[in-house]
Amino acid sequence: MSSFSCTATLDLLDEWLKQPSQLWLTWFESLPAPFGMSLTSTGLYYWHQEQFVLNRQLRRREAHLREHEKVCPVTGLYRINYLHSLIQQRQSEQQAATLGIIDIRDFAKFNAQFGFSEGDRLLREISDLLVMNCRLNDVLCRYAGDCFIVLMPNTSQSQAKELLAQMKAALNHCAFKVAKSKGAQFQHILTATMAMNLAQDPVQQTSQLHQQLQKEKALVGAAVY
Repeated sequence: MSSFSCTATLDLLDEWLKQPSQLWLTWFESLPAPFGMSLTSTGLYYWHQEQFVLNRQLRRREAHLREHEKVCPVTGLYRINYLHSLIQQRQSEQQAATLGIIDIRDFAKFNAQFGFSEGDRLLREISDLLVMNCRLNDVLCRYAGDCFIVLMPNTSQSQAKELLAQMKAALNHCAFKVAKSKGAQFQHILTATMAMNLAQDPVQQTSQLHQQLQKEKALVGAAVY
């Protein structure tokens, strides 16, 4: 741009001032224009390459964020919206599956006693235990708060209840060390589990499964089932 400005300035002065007819002045007036054009073309080329790289990075970041919209940031498990889409897909393809629900007892009291940061850490540890006890084809999601729902493809209710019982046993043997209480342990994480076959709208079905679980918890109180 400076070369172009220099050439334009010399052309303007040439209109108003009489210059001696010397060859070097002619070259001095003419050379900045092609030199500036070459620099500008080179700059535009590298600017285009830079924009191409930035655009590729932005597309990759967008895809990364779009994928992570399906994942709960606290537990690393899928969100319930993703599970609803899977249920709807299996229903449209007429593929059998069973839903299981797992509820952590007294989690609100745990948060009130030890704080939300410890509660998030407890949820992450519980999520890891549940994932280790799931099969490869099972899909585990965080439903809300301390509630988890697992989709078990091609699984009967009796098989689903057996799998949920294994998850429950793993959680009941979990001893969570609370950092803010000088090594205190939160043991015997009691859970409630239920199973249901896919039969209706995904949102209504997960809501109904959760409501049934809450009713069962209200009926049995502190009993383990």
